[in-house]
Amino acid sequence: MNPTYKEHTNRIYMGTAVVLTKGLFHLNDAKTAHGLVRGTERFTIMGVIDEGNAGKDAGVVLDGIQRDIPIFSSVKAFTYTTGTTPDYAVIGVALCGGRLDDDWQALVLDATPNDFVCGELEAAIVECAEKSNPDLMILEGQSALRNPLGPCGAELIVSGNAKGVILQHTPFRNFFDTVEGFGCRLPTVEGEIKLIEMYGAKVIAVTLNGEGGIL
Repeated sequence: MNPTYKEHTNRIYMGTAVVLTKGLFHLNDAKTAHGLVRGTERFTIMGVIDEGNAGKDAGVVLDGIQRDIPIFSSVKAFTYTTGTTPDYAVIGVALCGGRLDDDWQALVLDATPNDFVCGELEAAIVECAEKSNPDLMILEGQSALRNPLGPCGAELIVSGNAKGVILQHTPFRNFFDTVEGFGCRLPTVEGEIKLIEMYGAKVIAVTLNGEGGIL
């Protein structure tokens, strides 16, 4: 990797990137990839690496909007077709056990062990404040507070000293994703708001995820 840093609309621009999704780009497991395709000021997204959707436009697959971000079957196909090598390869999906495929040679941006989340989060916030001096910082949540698979929401509120929270609710789901067999029920909106307030933050809005039904 050969990162290039420069000021880019008051944000730290890191360079070009491809997003690796392991055939899961069209699923909810690729939330990180979806966010990058929708828009990022940190990277110029050159393509998505996803063998199951190769040849399509990433925006069209995501939400029907053409974004001119092509999907390739492999990193080799990307470099052969474009004649370029990206500065970064971003892991855009949640991987089972955090294990990378043998053929994935990438810089991991979204796989920090939970033990180190607090320190890394604080460091990122301080770096952002020193380099960009923003009027507002938005911390992207990665998991629900009570998710048995990875409850890192508390670190975002406490270590990030977040004052406001936008809570996302899935009204058509009863259980946490992938652990339905263990009976891990989703909490009520009211209960989650009370828990967030116990951490010292305030819920300023509630959004709805329509997965599994029609809003």
